[in-house]
Amino acid sequence: MFSKLPIALSMNLIKKKSLLLLLVTGLLCSINPAWAKKAQKMDFISLAATMIKDSHYNRALLALENVDLKDEEVELVRFYTLKGLAHMNLNDMLSAKENWTLAIQKGQQDKLIYVYLAQANYGLKEHKAVIDAVDNVGELVRNYPLLL
Repeated sequence: MFSKLPIALSMNLIKKKSLLLLLVTGLLCSINPAWAKKAQKMDFISLAATMIKDSHYNRALLALENVDLKDEEVELVRFYTLKGLAHMNLNDMLSAKENWTLAIQKGQQDKLIYVYLAQANYGLKEHKAVIDAVDNVGELVRNYPLLL
């Protein structure tokens, strides 16, 4: 009888270890580790705004390339305004003008956009368009006397 006791104890111990191992495995599988979580949405528009503020215009354009324009949550007005600013600071006045025109079409309400548009048109030597943009500036003309 004593000879069977160590075998019975060792079998019992193996069963307990197996159950413990199964329990720990089940708990680990139910925990969602940080690396397994979905990647958070990156706000490329805010990133581009920061890059423009820091004079990194090419990097800002690269960030804006990652924006999904089909996403309904994207602020298209802000997107086109920032893209125009980046292009203007890279002396690409035609692209700046195109993006600011799109910003206006998408609902840009800030009259400062017309100051930017006037600058782009001036750089393109489109003097009639400069006058049209200045006419839309409104009361902001007081802040920018060179527009007069």
